[in-house]
Amino acid sequence: MRFFAMLLPALMLFCGCAKEEDESAEEIQQRILEAYLQTHYPDATQLESGLVIIESEPGTGKKPIEYGAAYMRYNTKDLYGNYTATTNREIAEQLGTYSPSVYYGPKLMTLGYGSTLQGLNEAMMMMNKGAKMTVILPPWLTSYDGNYNYTGSLIETQTSSSSVIYELEMGDVVDNIMDFQIDSLESYRDINFPGVDSTVKGYYFKKLEGTVTDTVVAEKTVKINYIGRLLDGYIFDTNIADSAKKYRIYDSEKAYEPLEVTMKSSYTQMTSGESSDSSSDEGFVEGFARAVKSMTYGDKAVTFFWSSMGYGDTNNSVNGEGVPSYSMLRFDLYMLPEGK
Repeated sequence: MRFFAMLLPALMLFCGCAKEEDESAEEIQQRILEAYLQTHYPDATQLESGLVIIESEPGTGKKPIEYGAAYMRYNTKDLYGNYTATTNREIAEQLGTYSPSVYYGPKLMTLGYGSTLQGLNEAMMMMNKGAKMTVILPPWLTSYDGNYNYTGSLIETQTSSSSVIYELEMGDVVDNIMDFQIDSLESYRDINFPGVDSTVKGYYFKKLEGTVTDTVVAEKTVKINYIGRLLDGYIFDTNIADSAKKYRIYDSEKAYEPLEVTMKSSYTQMTSGESSDSSSDEGFVEGFARAVKSMTYGDKAVTFFWSSMGYGDTNNSVNGEGVPSYSMLRFDLYMLPEGK
């Protein structure tokens, strides 16, 4: 309530003499923002675009390039100081909102491809690896960057009707996403599964238990238990009840039972849209399908692969649960014995 007591006189000062019929929504929001800054951050800098820089701490690494990307941690707040989102587990725990099923980690933000807010794009281009910055995005900067229609006109997709505070921290800077992923996968391999070769670019597979060469013939139905995770250990899915309980993501409304997969003559027929049999399983990502096709009854295996064989640039997370865009994936797989 103290905020309202401090802000209201300033708002009245700015709003009282306005000719509302002549003002646009952007002008009204700008006056509200100016009143807020005058009260709370009089030394803040507002750029020509409208982006407000409250504070900035430079890093020591490289800067992102146009049409590049960077891994970002961030917190968002409204102008009342309430957290509305965070990628930081510690803050979620302090707020009492932490959930093991939510991914707390840096998010890959691309620049200029239509998936990052315009204000964040502008802020990120002023940062480098290790930099921290607190900014305010007015509503007109909460549209997505690079979002154009077929005529070349900018599509306004404003995502907020009020100003938003972002606390930003830049991690790894990525010039080429796929080159970065190959380097990351090789490092992951060297630490966790040394000696495993990549038979196909961006794809790694190792049998942990079972036969060396046998596979299941086409049209046989097999049963698979699996755990799906990101390379940093975040578990995004499993059909094993005990594992779900262990990692604290158990859902009492979910049926935890083996996944039934109809084997085909090639892995491509086990991915979405590649099967001539409309009744067969569809929708498996390529890396998962490749791995299952390489297994036989009783096998245990692990596979990890780049985002091109997973969900690509698609963000499959909902309310923080699921797989962020451009995620490298790992699956731990167990094919049940025949007849089980």
